[in-house]
Amino acid sequence: MAAAAASRMGPLADALEERGHEVRVLSSKQASSEDPRVQVSRFETPSFRSSLPRRLVQEMRLGRDLGRLLKQLAPKPDLTILTSPPFFMACRCARTLRRLNLPYVLDVRDRYPRVLFDLGLVRPSGITGRYLQRMERNAYDGARLVATVTRGLTEDLGEVAGKGKVAWFPNGFDGKVFAKKASFPSKDRPFTVFYHGRLGRFYDVEALRALIQETERLDSNVRFRLAGDLGAVSRNGDWGRAEFLGEKSLPRIADFLAESNLGICLLKDSEAMQKAFPAKVYEYLGAGLPVLATPVGELTEFLTERDAGIVFPKADPQAMAQAIVELKADPTAWNRMSDNAWALRSSLDRRDGANRFAERLERIHETSVKGKLN
Repeated sequence: MAAAAASRMGPLADALEERGHEVRVLSSKQASSEDPRVQVSRFETPSFRSSLPRRLVQEMRLGRDLGRLLKQLAPKPDLTILTSPPFFMACRCARTLRRLNLPYVLDVRDRYPRVLFDLGLVRPSGITGRYLQRMERNAYDGARLVATVTRGLTEDLGEVAGKGKVAWFPNGFDGKVFAKKASFPSKDRPFTVFYHGRLGRFYDVEALRALIQETERLDSNVRFRLAGDLGAVSRNGDWGRAEFLGEKSLPRIADFLAESNLGICLLKDSEAMQKAFPAKVYEYLGAGLPVLATPVGELTEFLTERDAGIVFPKADPQAMAQAIVELKADPTAWNRMSDNAWALRSSLDRRDGANRFAERLERIHETSVKGKLN
């Protein structure tokens, strides 16, 4: 699946198998059932377009069904890795594992319910907010380890779950898939700005749309391509000549990135997003693409320190459009940032990170076995 959770867990499953462990993967209905390791639920991944109450129902239903599959596993797993989001699904699975007295690790990619509070969808002091915080704390309390993807999240979760229980395992790109380097466009190829993934609640959709319009006004030879499940978004408002490519496999995304010149990631300006580092950005960098990003936070600091992109403290479509046009006219600057991005490959390959994650899981299992023997 070309989804963030699957992209992170796939290389980890491979790393564990390569180290001699037996791996089973429980996933949603959309996952490939051709892989013998995979068992799929009767339910699909919750829709990011759903309202919060409907998403709650979808996630709880999926979590309940995955719990059913967990109970049926034979032999019982020595260790289970849960990934969140989906938050409610992960909490439901965590509760099932606690009842079965089976150890688990919780891998957190976005801090729920904090992001719901930041977006103003739920009040932390309300009944729903307090219930969600209790769910979160119970999931952390029962986990042998809480893994997460950014330094900011590591600090945040350490305050809730305990610093000794939280470990930082950054996201990355899959070096086996993203292996082609982008190049500055020739005269017969347009300068291409690329986005892939969902445009959900955390992304500044209107700023992106305004940026496309303003860039096309300044230079009609700049091309925007957007890949992902974006059907509803593409029908809302004027997107100029932007190409909507639909959902694509990761190998196809890698091909598109190699043909592009700038990756883009415009997050909403919130406390949660200031600590975010979306997986798509690693994939841009893995293809040697400079990245245009906002708002100020962990992501923009990373790009600035490594001179691998153009950053803005907040979304400013006019200023960002001007920066794109100037980069198009300056191949020297583009090549410098592209080379800097490409040079990061060895430190950002998700499969290397998966091996470090697997080593930590092995130590957890060894400790558990020794505890049982004693």
